[in-house]
Amino acid sequence: MNQKVADQIFNSEGRVKNYRKAFPLLLEMAQAADPQAENLVGYCYSQGLGVERDFVQAFDWYSRAAAHGLTEAMANLAQMYEEGLGTGRDDRAAFQWYMRAARRGDPWSQNNLGVMYLDGCGVPQHVARGIEWLKKAAAQDDPSALYNLGNAYLDGEGVRKNPAAAMRHFRKAAALGHARARKAIRTK
Repeated sequence: MNQKVADQIFNSEGRVKNYRKAFPLLLEMAQAADPQAENLVGYCYSQGLGVERDFVQAFDWYSRAAAHGLTEAMANLAQMYEEGLGTGRDDRAAFQWYMRAARRGDPWSQNNLGVMYLDGCGVPQHVARGIEWLKKAAAQDDPSALYNLGNAYLDGEGVRKNPAAAMRHFRKAAALGHARARKAIRTK
């Protein structure tokens, strides 16, 4: 992404200044095959930011960015498949895209992949692999992975039952803003 164009679109914290004004610039860059812009155009379409919400368009732009190797777009595309937004629901495709992003170190994808393994969703159930992926994401302080791993320790799912370890994971997730982890701490 060209720095001059990026300065027109983003503020100093990296947030879009004005989606209505930014969208045409992002679209122009996306049409020139800039993967970050393709992903951002997909995001704008998926959220209805600066443009009418359109999940089919979001899916298309995420697909383009993922094909160009952008990890964040791979995760976004996986979510679209998982939720059936802009395409038919396809748990296998969601699993495959989460796997691609997870292997590149994306903690959100690692958590989702772990859950898919634990639940046998899009892949045969494999609790040990699910726990491995949750641990990778938790090591990167992903709040959902910390919460999910806490539940695994609480229930003894794939790990030795350990309420103290569960509470450590819940506390860390809660400190990172995970609402269900906060609730778990209050109820235990």
